[in-house]
Amino acid sequence: MFYCALDTDWSSSAWTSFPSINPWPQIIAGVPIGFSVIVITLQGLNYIIDCYTVNANSALAAMTFVRSWFGAGFPLFAAIMFHKLGVSSSIDFHVRLRKVSLTCAVMTGTVGNKHACLRLISPVTSMFRLMGTWE
Repeated sequence: MFYCALDTDWSSSAWTSFPSINPWPQIIAGVPIGFSVIVITLQGLNYIIDCYTVNANSALAAMTFVRSWFGAGFPLFAAIMFHKLGVSSSIDFHVRLRKVSLTCAVMTGTVGNKHACLRLISPVTSMFRLMGTWE
């Protein structure tokens, strides 16, 4: 839900980024963008803590490390991209990339759920059930 809200907020920020438009609509669009980013980050933290309960501190450290590298690498190409494409086109480009990544995530989930019956009859799954390690 917040993922789609973030796309909508970024789109409204891109549409109002022209110098001839009053800056207040873009400022107001920044509030839901910040809220969506915080909520998505907190959901990711909770997911990692739930998945890696024993090693949650190492998993959070790895996630923070990767996020920091992406944050450090973004300024290397962002200034060039915003200068060549303009503010509205670059934000629109990012929105389109997010939509493609959301589509890939949804497709992975649906394809993975359709093949759950194959996991039930898999010999590897049967072996783990006999050993008592399958939950």
